[in-house]
Amino acid sequence: MSSHPLPSLIPATDPKNRIASIDVLRGVAVLGILAINIWFFGFPFDVAINPYLWGDFYGIDNVAWWISWVGIEGSQRAIFTMLFGASVLLFTDRLSSDERAARLGCIYYRRTALLIAFGLINGYLLLWLGDILFFYGVAGLALFLVRSWKPRTLISVGLVVLVLLGLLNLAGNLSINRFQPIVEVAQQKLDEGQQLTAEEQIAVDVMAAMPLQPATYDELKEEVDTRSAGYLSAFIPNANSTTENYIVFGLFSLIWESFAYMMIGMALFRLRVFDASRSTKLYSSMCFLGFALGISINVWEQMWSIENEYRSTFAIWTYDIGRMATAFGYIGMIMVICKLGWLQRLQDRLAAVGKMALSNYIAQSIFCNVIFIGFGQFGQLRFHELYFSVIAFWVFMLIASPIWLKHYRYGPLEWFWRRATYGQQVPMRLESSPNS
Repeated sequence: MSSHPLPSLIPATDPKNRIASIDVLRGVAVLGILAINIWFFGFPFDVAINPYLWGDFYGIDNVAWWISWVGIEGSQRAIFTMLFGASVLLFTDRLSSDERAARLGCIYYRRTALLIAFGLINGYLLLWLGDILFFYGVAGLALFLVRSWKPRTLISVGLVVLVLLGLLNLAGNLSINRFQPIVEVAQQKLDEGQQLTAEEQIAVDVMAAMPLQPATYDELKEEVDTRSAGYLSAFIPNANSTTENYIVFGLFSLIWESFAYMMIGMALFRLRVFDASRSTKLYSSMCFLGFALGISINVWEQMWSIENEYRSTFAIWTYDIGRMATAFGYIGMIMVICKLGWLQRLQDRLAAVGKMALSNYIAQSIFCNVIFIGFGQFGQLRFHELYFSVIAFWVFMLIASPIWLKHYRYGPLEWFWRRATYGQQVPMRLESSPNS
């Protein structure tokens, strides 16, 4: 038994000790994540990348596609991931300052294992093949070891990882450019019953192993029919897709990018970027330069994608440059708003959404399951119609989160996460705390 036992009642985090600007920024990211995830909730993955593969796509659909893929995609996940890195420091710093310091490692890894479990539940039981909590948990296992690094080291290592991912994407695209024409000739020869050369067979094998190869119309229709038929029908194909996402994209990209952005987020937290305490000039520069660079790169990427038959921009070497710059634009903008006290009522609502980020993120999966699986709307809506659902759930989160936090200290999953992490009672209701 440890000589430093935990108290019988884990003290609640004092709301006065929360950093309001971080909660607001996290709330914005939670809302923004749904605005891009809705494409993957409502359509097969390949259709979200190339809207012309399925149904009608014109007019306002095109506007929705450009706004989401240029102004939202990637940047919200980048912010969410950086804030997770910051939360690791908030968590470990708080525990290091009291009697729980002796068990910091044990508590931290239990907390991280629970996050992995949340991700697995979200990915498999809640049918969300785009789950990120699993990757946060896996990357978080290593994050504990670098928490004491200096900001410069954290940023340097994080950028090196992202550069390596960019080079991997570049190599993948060069391979596609090299082998795609050969595969087209090889396919014609196979159709005619001719023998392939060694080079053609290698090209066929390489391209077959490439991720993000587009599905055929028949494959898309089968997926739409299966997912629209109900939960049990959707479960097995979703489990297969989720497993592929966790293994293939995790090993080659998502675990590493999560780790990189978390380290950068830890550095920004140490540099006091997230608490709105730096100069308005700095935040304004982040906003204007970030959006100028990020939006420009994102537009170029989408034009490149269209010219290359809607090849996924996830696999282009500039991907992290564009989304990181755009993320910095959003961070700068939100920090200016917080620093100057603008839109205070909206800030309060966004902060409430951010305080319940885990609950709201999981609730998005449940909400989208009801619409697209329960009501059979998967693959049935026009692209712009997806945003009716987004706006409806935004309104719900902005209204329900503040109401919940008037009575409770944490969101339901935040409370359960703390309770399971410590293995002891955690005060939930506001009136249950002696400090309330």
